[in-house]
Amino acid sequence: MNMRDGLGLAWVVGQWDEVEVAETGSTPRCPPVLELSGGPGVLTLWPPNDPQRWAECVKFLRRLRDCAEDLAMLLESRAAEMRRVSNGDAQEET
Repeated sequence: MNMRDGLGLAWVVGQWDEVEVAETGSTPRCPPVLELSGGPGVLTLWPPNDPQRWAECVKFLRRLRDCAEDLAMLLESRAAEMRRVSNGDAQEET
């Protein structure tokens, strides 16, 4: 992780980075966490302590999932376009 423009943290995804859900306890009041681990360290997303706020967390995680899917589709599309350009199949926009 590193600071970017002093505004926040940036994590440049590497090929060995992992993401997983980890249990924090055996009761319903111990919600699991989302962990991203890799070269820069470990980033853990913890749900709020108050179970009444978990619905807010669910909304955020679904937005995160949807945005990650959007980013994945954009990256796939742009990578395919770059391959076409490098193969001479298309003219690169200037």
